[in-house]
Amino acid sequence: MAAWPVPALASAGRGDGTRRRAADDPALVQGMQWNLAQIGAPAAWPRATGRGVTVAVVDSGIAAGHPDLAGAVTQAVDCIGARGDPARCRPGGTDTNGHGTHVAGIIAARTGNGRGIASVAPDAKLLAVRVLDGCPGCPATGSGLDVAAGLRWAVARGADVVNLSLSTTDPAERGTIEAAVAEAWQRGVIVVAAAGNGSDSTGFAAGDPVLVVTALQRNASLAPYDRPLRASGWAIAAPGGVQGDTAASCRPGPGQRGIVSTFAGATATADDYACLAGTSMAAPHVAGAAALLRSTGMSPPEVVRRLLATARDLGPPGPDPFYGAGALDVARALGAPRPTPVAEPGTPLPGRTRAGASGPPAPASFTGAEPRPWRRIALPVSLLLSASTTAALVIAHRRREERTVLAAVEAAHPWSPSPARSPPS
Repeated sequence: MAAWPVPALASAGRGDGTRRRAADDPALVQGMQWNLAQIGAPAAWPRATGRGVTVAVVDSGIAAGHPDLAGAVTQAVDCIGARGDPARCRPGGTDTNGHGTHVAGIIAARTGNGRGIASVAPDAKLLAVRVLDGCPGCPATGSGLDVAAGLRWAVARGADVVNLSLSTTDPAERGTIEAAVAEAWQRGVIVVAAAGNGSDSTGFAAGDPVLVVTALQRNASLAPYDRPLRASGWAIAAPGGVQGDTAASCRPGPGQRGIVSTFAGATATADDYACLAGTSMAAPHVAGAAALLRSTGMSPPEVVRRLLATARDLGPPGPDPFYGAGALDVARALGAPRPTPVAEPGTPLPGRTRAGASGPPAPASFTGAEPRPWRRIALPVSLLLSASTTAALVIAHRRREERTVLAAVEAAHPWSPSPARSPPS
């Protein structure tokens, strides 16, 4: 991957991470962040912004000097070569690949600073945990043992949520990661993992205490690289976009296909943005949503229940192996009013863990405004009443199924509560 500076943004905003207001970030104002609208993030911000919550990005590191991430990263570590031992992680965590920085921006880019993009949980803090390596333009790969070490390091350093936008093709490495995930949950940490693209897969089973995330495209249908969710117990869908953006399409307008976010540039402070697509981009939306709910004082089990119970049902009625519980709706999870959602129009190395995004990044351009076509459809009152009654029955059935799944996973992996968290003042 390569970095593309955006001159129009380089001098915009204050650059100190200070929020002026929630909706002056160019990408949000100009309609490029369809992903945030799809999950109801702007409607959720009056209720919660993630303040007081720490999210660990276990990935290729984070470009902490990016102006849109100013002050977000509190600790950074390099666990490459740790071989499962968090004590062998060392100071570092700088992103030379771009994947981790893109994930971090979706979760907690500074919002309302007049610069770049907005994020799901704009006041959350980040831990940069580098476990994947790759030059710009190369797939980010690494060892499952290093992933487990990084995850354990993050838990020991106070992470409330951990994002794993990666997948593995090695069953032995998968078991190592699963063990670390189970330990994290027992210590009160929510782990969110990308479902994987194409033949890649996280491989998490129904009994694993992890939120597995598949990807939606702009029209809220499954992304073309999605695969069935196997037996994942806590599964949900979130925006991941579609690959294929170019410099001409990663800009306001209906041609944009991927998710725009921060990107690691040629220098540590490069003010770069890019469009990427994959379940790697879907997972951080859920990690950010979990941070919002945690910041209100919800316990980890309450957060998981709430996210699954308030997801918008898509596909066959009830939880299914394609959309899981449905589409993430963080506004609904927080009880916030929102407009009715409107849908708008790589090969891993054998035995290696790799980043879940595919396709090269496209440079972002923040100019113009995105058209928002709409149309009104009139339906007979009798049909509307019938639809609402059916929906109520489906929702009740879905909630019974979700409670059964949650009870089974929690029985297998009891949660040990940490000291009670109070909502921030």
